[in-house]
Amino acid sequence: MAKANSIVLISEGDRAANIERLAASPDSILDGNAYVGKYELNKGSIRQFLKELKKELLENDAISEPIKLGNTGIDKMLGPGLKYDVNKKLFAHIPYLLKNAIVITDEKPNKPSIHYYKYSHLVIGIELEEAHYTVHIVLGENSGIWYYDHMVSEIEKGSLLEAIHLSTVGLPKVSLSDIKDTTLLRILQAPLPEKNLKGDSND
Repeated sequence: MAKANSIVLISEGDRAANIERLAASPDSILDGNAYVGKYELNKGSIRQFLKELKKELLENDAISEPIKLGNTGIDKMLGPGLKYDVNKKLFAHIPYLLKNAIVITDEKPNKPSIHYYKYSHLVIGIELEEAHYTVHIVLGENSGIWYYDHMVSEIEKGSLLEAIHLSTVGLPKVSLSDIKDTTLLRILQAPLPEKNLKGDSND
């Protein structure tokens, strides 16, 4: 799995506790038609929706400051990921995802050219149109300027945590080769009690 190109700002104990919270949390069931009336499933319409969303103050209980989307993250999200319908439909849920995702860890980049002094990694399990996904949110902040990006992995959150757990405790390795988000795999590596690996869907 990918090595961190960053300096971790929280303890391993806190990260492990956050992962346990994630494991115990239910998957959120989201409406696949929530975008209807807000935007069409094309780049131009989604860009306009995100520009309007920039005017809103978003929040997460674990983050003390209000969060406003910035241009950098928006431009990145309007890239290759738009070829997948699930990504396009998730933009309507950004305020919910951000509010309910669990902060796993904070990291400080060690590259001097990075404009954000730290990145927070948040994760949430969702169900959209009867399919399960794990959403990894990255937040960057510097003097009130926020970077937002999210990556979607087509695997149920509990199954992902269980596969990572089996890999890290030395049991027969479960293939994680289909997960392209290697940063997500890295930040979720921590020993967990097996009984906490699965969460129930949230109706």
